Amino acid sequence: MPVLLILLVPLVTSLLVVSVLIPLKPEALRITRRFVCPWSKKMSVEKSKLSYHRPGEKGLTVMCDGPDGLKVVTCRAFLCLWFLAFLCAFPVGLVVYSIVF
Repeated sequence: MPVLLILLVPLVTSLLVVSVLIPLKPEALRITRRFVCPWSKKMSVEKSKLSYHRPGEKGLTVMCDGPDGLKVVTCRAFLCLWFLAFLCAFPVGLVVYSIVF
């Protein structure tokens, strides 16, 4: 039970932080460039808004741009940002554990 509490609190906290951060500032995904794209490639974050078939629908695409072309790495960038947020929130789980037990 204590191990679950130590891990669950930071997992939920980091998920909440990422889910609020991405819609407000999608450029925060650029933090993950080192982990997602090779050194020779640049990362680009593109926001899109559909206006014809589904008005108001928004999308987000993260791509690595290099000499060999574009590679879409949106899912990898989201997961990497979530992991980085988890590492930052992990001390919160330890504090909650020390308060509860």
